[in-house]
Amino acid sequence: FSRQTDGFLRVGLGATAVISGVTDLRGTEAVVGVSFDGSTVRLFANGQAENTAAQSGTPTTSVPFRLGATNSDGVAANFFAGSIKNIVAGREFIDLATFNKIAAAL
Repeated sequence: FSRQTDGFLRVGLGATAVISGVTDLRGTEAVVGVSFDGSTVRLFANGQAENTAAQSGTPTTSVPFRLGATNSDGVAANFFAGSIKNIVAGREFIDLATFNKIAAAL
């Protein structure tokens, strides 16, 4: 995950091109999420489905995941200028209703 200077949430996953949200999150405290199942990627922010896109490739296991920055061949870049309060991880491909249940529990 990262939030660029234009305020939009972005996620890169495997060979999939960067997927962007549609809401400017600048100046807000946001609950965000991403879920994927090998064919589809879902991006969530503040109780909304921000984007759904086709997934191409799988997340690499040879370089670390990045939260708050992009991963350029194992090097962090494009840092998020905010704070991350909580991180929740799971193994289920979730929909918006499930994301909202998790977000409400944070």
